[in-house]
Amino acid sequence: MSKEVVLNLPNPELMTDADRAVYEEFAARPLDQFALAMPGTVQANSTIPEFATKLVDLRGKNEGDSSRAIVVPLPFGNPYSEAMDIRVRAIQAFMPEDTRILVFPNNTTKETYYSFDKNKQNDGLEELSHHVLRACKVLRVSEVAIAGYSQGASLGPQLMMDAESYDIGVTAAYLGDPANVVQRTPGKLKREFIGTGMGNLNRAINDSGIQALSEAQHSRGGFDTLRQLATIPSVAKSGSVFENVALHEAMTNGNFAFEIDAIINNGFDPRQITIARMADSKVCRPELEADIATIGQEGSLQIVKGYGHEGGDNVIDNALRIRAAFERAGFWQQRVA
Repeated sequence: MSKEVVLNLPNPELMTDADRAVYEEFAARPLDQFALAMPGTVQANSTIPEFATKLVDLRGKNEGDSSRAIVVPLPFGNPYSEAMDIRVRAIQAFMPEDTRILVFPNNTTKETYYSFDKNKQNDGLEELSHHVLRACKVLRVSEVAIAGYSQGASLGPQLMMDAESYDIGVTAAYLGDPANVVQRTPGKLKREFIGTGMGNLNRAINDSGIQALSEAQHSRGGFDTLRQLATIPSVAKSGSVFENVALHEAMTNGNFAFEIDAIINNGFDPRQITIARMADSKVCRPELEADIATIGQEGSLQIVKGYGHEGGDNVIDNALRIRAAFERAGFWQQRVA
């Protein structure tokens, strides 16, 4: 049976006294402090076009084992903005100090972080998976945990399927509100995404309790979900940005549960996978619940009550869920060993 949880802050099920201290410091930090410390994107290998994928490499305070990392593929159409920096820093804040995080931004109609080969037969998510894993290989990362939301969650199963061919082990995966759960047209996906509404987005931001997110909303003109709202309608017209079109089309396929089933049948321990669906989400349709039940993996699915797709903007709650998922998968125990 799927576990139902309530999205709130602070969540007594997920926060310890030490967590509350971290949260209070994080929540009080103004946007300018995040902006000043915000890193730029780098290329895994600037001399070889094949490895030109840009990413952000956030090393832990203690450096730690650089061959292990949390991989965070960002939602559709998101560069490494201030809001995305806050989202990822929130994940890192509740992890051990030696945690390394690799963040993979997405193309938009204005930024070019990577190029897809139009002559290949891969769909957009498969093509992006190879870009991410090639970059990890160049950086000598041999073991990863995946923390994906929205398109990042849709990409997760593909990363798990492809990782072995790069000699990279996947220890854990948190996949939040994936889009590719039902077959639909790109236009319908766009409408269901936009139908979320700005009021709910604002509530998710406020519920996070993060001062800097509210500052970004009011002084920087919005961020991740707002950017997606602006980007998705123009995707069909952005033929010059081929990967945007390819990724958008890939998210209209209803193959997420099938891919999870294939991964588990290939030997991946289902205890290492946590799937979260926002209960009111129209992007991650409720059909996901029946599909996950059909493959017998209800224990991997959380139904998070209180929000639609915008629930990802309650960044602290999501960060704590990601940590809980990685603990459930044994990621930290294996790290110590």
